[in-house]
Amino acid sequence: MWNKFCTIGEVLGVGFAVHYFPYFLVDRTLFLHHYMPAYIFKLCLLAAMVEHGYYLISENFKAAKLAKVYLAVVGLWMVSILYVFWFFAPVTYGNADLTADQVMSLAWRDTWDLIIHKQ
Repeated sequence: MWNKFCTIGEVLGVGFAVHYFPYFLVDRTLFLHHYMPAYIFKLCLLAAMVEHGYYLISENFKAAKLAKVYLAVVGLWMVSILYVFWFFAPVTYGNADLTADQVMSLAWRDTWDLIIHKQ
């Protein structure tokens, strides 16, 4: 199992590095399509890490209850990711009319510069 994990890590890690690092060195504005191949490798690598963590807990440590807690934490993490996506969807996709106050309420930090178009 360790060899499988190492092989998956090497293939996906090198794939991520090959697709990400050339754009890391660019000084101009980049768009989503520049990072998409690296993002896919990163998601696959994350899935392999989560699977390996579950394997270690359930098989090596023989802790069934801890494995269930691990799955619950991963599930909670995924739900929080979906919530953040849902929270920022009106700004990201522009599918809802927002007032200036509603747009500013979406800023989690004072340093975020959200653009408000006045009509």
